[in-house]
Amino acid sequence: MENRNHFSRRIASQPPFGKIQTSYLNLSSNELQHPSFPQLFRRFLEQYALTTDFSHYPALEAGANMLETAIGAHQNSVVLTPGADLGIRAIIEAIGASNCLLAATPCYRAYQEYAAAFGLRFFGINLLRTSEDEFIAKMTNAIVTNAPCLVSIANPDGVTGRLWTHAAISEILIVCERCHSILILDEAYASFSAPSPMLFERPEHCVRLKTFSKSHGAAGIRLAYIEAAPEIARQIAKTRVSNGISSFAISYLNFILQEKAEFYRIVSDIILWRERAENTLRSLYPYWDVPRSHANFIFFDTHCGSTINKLGLRLDKQGIRIRLFSSESDFTTCARATIAEPAIMDRLIACIPREN
Repeated sequence: MENRNHFSRRIASQPPFGKIQTSYLNLSSNELQHPSFPQLFRRFLEQYALTTDFSHYPALEAGANMLETAIGAHQNSVVLTPGADLGIRAIIEAIGASNCLLAATPCYRAYQEYAAAFGLRFFGINLLRTSEDEFIAKMTNAIVTNAPCLVSIANPDGVTGRLWTHAAISEILIVCERCHSILILDEAYASFSAPSPMLFERPEHCVRLKTFSKSHGAAGIRLAYIEAAPEIARQIAKTRVSNGISSFAISYLNFILQEKAEFYRIVSDIILWRERAENTLRSLYPYWDVPRSHANFIFFDTHCGSTINKLGLRLDKQGIRIRLFSSESDFTTCARATIAEPAIMDRLIACIPREN
């Protein structure tokens, strides 16, 4: 028995159970980066260890009801899913009996992959550098031409962090209603933008998808939710894998709701640090495009391929990774970096080639 305990202690001190040493700071994946989050999560683990939740099957309906109450949603309108990607799959499988999936691009690649898997034609609408009036016109034309269809809009989007106004989204919803189509509003980054009014004036034509990965550090726990009219939510729930969400994830959801103030502080910090980094870049490089991001990252266009390449190499030597877009024609001079504490953002900015 003593040898067994010694072996257990030795294993627990090694990765992945012990402290994991990593040589790179990953600012390319948009995972939550905040210095106080590890301590907050440790508190959750200590609380969880005192329960017996791990020995029970997940109480999905109780978790959904708890979330409905917390966000002020209608009863039976929330479906929990194991991450946003499987949420996308569930939506397309449940209500994808249409001509195609229209997606405002840039968008998460899972939309294209699941559209192909369920036999829908994928039609991407490039909205890079378009005005809001152009956005409404392009989306309206595409919906009318391809109706009935599914329409996906990420708001804010996951590449540039652009946020479309409530008025613009409402106009798209009107078109969807008229054309017997359904809007999937992907709000993965909504916690980092100004809160938008509820968009359920036409609930039978709008499905909202939200994840806890970006704002609550749940990327590895796999937890997201879909909000829809009750009849649509029931159809989506039928496609869900039985017990695909763990009791651990449901317990973390409960912790998130209990510690709402702490997570709000973390998000507020990230918004403040994001604005600081953007203002610094605009001041140092006035000829760059540094659009205002409404997500947990900054996005900038240097208009120079060699600058981006040098930046990538210098950051690599500093042990920092950001997302470069060398293989995507519209973004070859652009970069995106997840927001971290100011000292890290200062290190990143210090690596930018000074000749430009």
